[in-house]
Amino acid sequence: MDEVKGACEKLKEQTNAKEEHIRKMLQEMADLYLLVMGNFNTGYVALSFVVVVFFSLQFWWISLTIRNGRNERVLVKQDQTEQIKNRLEKVLLHTARK
Repeated sequence: MDEVKGACEKLKEQTNAKEEHIRKMLQEMADLYLLVMGNFNTGYVALSFVVVVFFSLQFWWISLTIRNGRNERVLVKQDQTEQIKNRLEKVLLHTARK
C-alpha cells in the first residue's frame, strides 16, 4: 500500500495534478481491478488445478493399463516364440553340422 501511495505522490509531483484528479484516477484503477479480479476467485484456480491433475492421472493410468494388456498378450505368445526359437536352433545346428 505504501508503494501505491508513493507512486501517487510521485505522479502528483510530476503532473501538478490536483487531489481530486488523483482520486479519480485511483478510483478508475480500483474499479478496473475489481472488475477483472473481483469475479476471479482463488477457489476456481485450485479447483482447475485439481481437475487438470485428476484427468492427467486418469489418462496416464488408462494408457498404462492398455500397454500392460498388450504386454500380457505378448507373454502368452512368447511361449510359442520359444517353441519356434528352439525349432530354428535345431535346424541351424543340424545345417551347421553338414
